[in-house]
Amino acid sequence: MSDNELDLLLKEKINQIRVPKKVDKDIKSVMYKKILNRKNNYLKYVASIVIFLVVILSVIFVNIKYNKLNTDENVNNDVQVDNLYGVINVNKENNNALSYRYDIDTTDLKTIFSSLDYDVLIAKVESISYTNYDTKYYTQGGQDFVKEDYVPVRTIANVKIIKNIRGDFKVDETLTVKANGGILEYNQYMRYWDYYNMRPLDIDRIEKEYTDYINAGKEEVYISEFGENDIRLEEGKTYMMFIRKMAENEYFTNLSKNLLREYDENTGMILNNDTKEYQDINSVLY
Repeated sequence: MSDNELDLLLKEKINQIRVPKKVDKDIKSVMYKKILNRKNNYLKYVASIVIFLVVILSVIFVNIKYNKLNTDENVNNDVQVDNLYGVINVNKENNNALSYRYDIDTTDLKTIFSSLDYDVLIAKVESISYTNYDTKYYTQGGQDFVKEDYVPVRTIANVKIIKNIRGDFKVDETLTVKANGGILEYNQYMRYWDYYNMRPLDIDRIEKEYTDYINAGKEEVYISEFGENDIRLEEGKTYMMFIRKMAENEYFTNLSKNLLREYDENTGMILNNDTKEYQDINSVLY
């Protein structure tokens, strides 16, 4: 065999034992995964330290809070929480600044149902909030405007329609319904009156109760403003509601115990808020 032939044979053998490019890429991939795993393990280690510190600080905070609250070993947890805030009750019927009043006899449901333009729904309350600030969007002269005003305390309820008794609503449709009356923190409540440079009719009593609560060490004071015959909406409960359209996508209901009735989804009956007995809905409306 000549020298040239031997050289060619050796080169061919060497090429056969070289690492293919694909194998080289696989090695890089393995190395990358190892590096990535090291990085992830390091991050997990750092995260575990952070979580441990957060848990320790939380335990310290809870112990401090508990020691602050637990001034009497015989007082249960509910009372301890209640002791942190005060509530001033205000009768909204004596509040001459309230708007959206319903000048109707709310005891005669048959007359209301037959002669007044009210929609009637069976709806389940999904969420409740309270406010005394309102934002309205409207169009005038081809231009869009936003109007923001302070308003009397309102309950804002997001409801899901279970049954449509009267109105153009669909089952499972969600609706936002407002009602006069609600609960607000004292300073937020007073902003409405300051905005219009007015005062509630019983401001002297309100201010005295507020001062007494603060002097007693209450952390927060709330105003609960409802009528004597109002029913407070509760999340998760289902009601028969009389609602009225006041503006586009704006519906109001009345919290009167005669107009607002709890509804039993199993029996299809509504609660009489006076007798606490359930009644057939048809006998009440027709």
